[in-house]
Amino acid sequence: FMILGHGALSALNTGDSPSAGKFLKRMASYLISARPVDQGFYHSLIAHHALLSGKITQAASHAELMWKKGKDVGFPVLDYVYHMENAYIMHALGEHEKTSYYMEQSYRISQSMKSKPFEFMCLLADTQFAFDRGEDERGMVSLRKAMAFGREHGYTTAYIWFPKVMAGLCYKALEAGIETGYVQDLIRKRNIFPEAPPVEIEDWPWAIKIYTLGRFGLVRDGRP
Repeated sequence: FMILGHGALSALNTGDSPSAGKFLKRMASYLISARPVDQGFYHSLIAHHALLSGKITQAASHAELMWKKGKDVGFPVLDYVYHMENAYIMHALGEHEKTSYYMEQSYRISQSMKSKPFEFMCLLADTQFAFDRGEDERGMVSLRKAMAFGREHGYTTAYIWFPKVMAGLCYKALEAGIETGYVQDLIRKRNIFPEAPPVEIEDWPWAIKIYTLGRFGLVRDGRP
């Protein structure tokens, strides 16, 4: 059951929704006999799948089921994931005060667990929310902090990962010259790519670059 769950999570974090759906369907066949904490894990995955698909009502419903199954089992990871998922849900609904509340709780739990990976997720979420609300100055401050934190700890993924969001954050980071080497490495390792080709970003780590206007140049993996 747990192996299937981590298969589903990995598929979601690489943007492979069909494979995630297959894993989740297999998990569902074992759900009745699963422990409450494991059922909570299942519902957290369904909530994340729904969030990635833009199904906010479904995400909210399964986040509550996750909390119902896991809140009394003494497993702080579920506590953290519940609050983080709800921060994303409330942000999607435009509920800014509730978003701030769930973010504060997520930070509190990550610090009480002394979990650097969970703190990294909080920083990424804070950055995304600021940009989405048009708070560009605050977003840039948060982006610098998040990317510096990721470089310091060598992070190339997170438990809750939004491929499209990360593409946008990497674009903004390279555009602003923030942690360029780390961001380039992150893009290569995770095969990150925005919806529109970022041809105007000189530092985007293309496998091959061809220069033709004014001069001819051919660069492969950053080397002439």
